[in-house]
Amino acid sequence: MDLDTSFLESMDLAPDDAILSLPILFSRDERKIKVNLGVGSYRTDVGKPFVLNAIRQAERRCIELAGDKEYQPIEGHLQYIEESAKLILGDRFDRDRVFACQTVGGSGALSLAARFISQEVSRHLYLPNPTWMNHEAIFAAAGLKVLTYPYYDFKEHLLDFPLMCSSIKTMPPGSAIVFHSCCHNPTGADLHFKEWQEISALVRKQQIFPIFDNAYQGFGTHIEEDVKPIRLFYQEGHEMIIASSYSKNMGLYGERAGVFLLVSRKAATTQKCASHLKRMIRSNYSSPPLHTGRLVSLILADPQLKKDWLDELRQMKARIDTMRESFTKKLEENGCNEDFSHILKEKGFFSLIGMNLEKILQLREEKGIYLPPDGRINIAGLNPSNLEYVVNSICSLFK
Repeated sequence: MDLDTSFLESMDLAPDDAILSLPILFSRDERKIKVNLGVGSYRTDVGKPFVLNAIRQAERRCIELAGDKEYQPIEGHLQYIEESAKLILGDRFDRDRVFACQTVGGSGALSLAARFISQEVSRHLYLPNPTWMNHEAIFAAAGLKVLTYPYYDFKEHLLDFPLMCSSIKTMPPGSAIVFHSCCHNPTGADLHFKEWQEISALVRKQQIFPIFDNAYQGFGTHIEEDVKPIRLFYQEGHEMIIASSYSKNMGLYGERAGVFLLVSRKAATTQKCASHLKRMIRSNYSSPPLHTGRLVSLILADPQLKKDWLDELRQMKARIDTMRESFTKKLEENGCNEDFSHILKEKGFFSLIGMNLEKILQLREEKGIYLPPDGRINIAGLNPSNLEYVVNSICSLFK
């Protein structure tokens, strides 16, 4: 090799992340009137980030406790793990069948799931079409062949359950499949419980390994109701993985608070899986954040703090629901030559606005309204001050 040869200069420039690059573009926009409806973060009625009072109280207690800064166990804070598992699976879950660990955000839980699936379960994984933009990158990075199954009818703006079922029936036994437990990202279109019962039977018949992405628990219907699909699969004896996050329902975006759960059928199997998973964690981030573990465990284990958190979570959900209703109503009243009624039927942070890339870029360049390329709109980014402007701007593109 020539002494002047570079090891690095032959690389191509990778594209920016389609969602996380939006705040940077937004911050550079010097217009007085601009709206960021891209990144899925909760905002208040005046468009500001929101830190829950329960979080502030827990932070003060963490300081008062003045604990040490030693490494956590590989699986994380033990109380965090126990309380998180109960929040997802219920108080009476069988601990012999479940391995749970604290992870670096929901993305960290998904990355651990991807690596485990790739090495121990399957080489093929199916994602819903559409899905969260980062899903494909996470699972492909683990060496999985990533395929898709039909989920949403883009023309009719609704969940295509029959086509979804037909696709699952054709999946090879031994494949893995990803489901959103509630508040599907990016569509907001969720399955009904009877449909989940059918999916559970199909997955069992086809011998497919399910993975649940549980990123929005509490924003669909209720903190308990939103994990009914997961508990159904658990009660019916499925082996599965759940990747969960406190980013949204506790507002802990930058604290990276995630949970990984693996459910097997036998205690001996759980022990073997846990041994492999802990080796994977050790060779990656070694152990999760201490402060996050203490913070979340304080909230989940203290009855009053937990009540305060759940009250605030209900308030956040109610504000999003109100904005969803107001947004749909104003779009209709404005006389847009487009049907947006599907938005009212959907749940959680997101809906697909149904615009092509040309219109999305036009909305950004002409109106200062920022959406990702798929047209996903963050309902939580709407508020009484910007709602009229957003509605008028969108409708101007359809006239």
